[in-house]
Amino acid sequence: MPDNYDSLLGKVIASGATRDQAAARLAAALTHTYCAGIASNEHWLVRILRAPVFLEVRHNIALLDEHLDEFAAPKVAAPEALILATLAEHLAGAATAAPASPWAERDGFTPNLPAGIAYRFSWHGRHQRVELEYTHGLPTAATVDGETRRPLAGVQVARDEVVARIAERRYHARYFIVGAHVYLWLEAEAYDFLLDDPRTHEFHATAAVGGLTTPLPGVVVSVPVTVGSKVSAGEVLMVIEAMKMEHTITAPHAGTVKSIHFARGERVPEGSQLLELAPE
Repeated sequence: MPDNYDSLLGKVIASGATRDQAAARLAAALTHTYCAGIASNEHWLVRILRAPVFLEVRHNIALLDEHLDEFAAPKVAAPEALILATLAEHLAGAATAAPASPWAERDGFTPNLPAGIAYRFSWHGRHQRVELEYTHGLPTAATVDGETRRPLAGVQVARDEVVARIAERRYHARYFIVGAHVYLWLEAEAYDFLLDDPRTHEFHATAAVGGLTTPLPGVVVSVPVTVGSKVSAGEVLMVIEAMKMEHTITAPHAGTVKSIHFARGERVPEGSQLLELAPE
């Protein structure tokens, strides 16, 4: 917010018969405050209000200096939050589509292949991938970053709420979607997930500019480099066969091959990152 405006957006006051009761009521009110689009600190205040050092009145003016790490927001998003954000993003659009049209279905149906849908989000600079698994038109499982498969049941997505049983526990969250942002409030945490949609990327068969991604779904024909290879700008890194044509992926700049995500003969989905190239 510009410094010519007062940063105090609002004030919440709670009362109670005891200090603990007032703190609990205030924490509950702040937990159910949903603020999107601007930076706010209500969930940071909730962590302070529920901290033993505050409730036991053991704090002083050095509270933040001594306990800053304890009150900081988590650096990694909870897998359940990512799954709920994915369900909200994927199913909210389906609720407004014409139900009579088969093209309105968003169940990941693919002939002769498992029904799967993948989304990629970034939060605090970290990119994470969520894959939904569909069975008979319903989301039945989810995987975050290829780790443990979590069963899904009872998925419901309303205008601003998403509910689902993930593994053995039922979760209820509020959400708000605007543009590429999926705001999600789960329990005492607030998230601002940024959707990384490969359809918004600019693809080029030679990778002359931009990331090292595949222009079309296809099969890896050859990988003439290995991890650690030093390459020059324009050098061939990978060849993809798609639509009965070979697409050469070349180095956009000189550097060292940091990692290779696909091997010869493997199928690659559209927009997949093929390699990572560290600049020289």
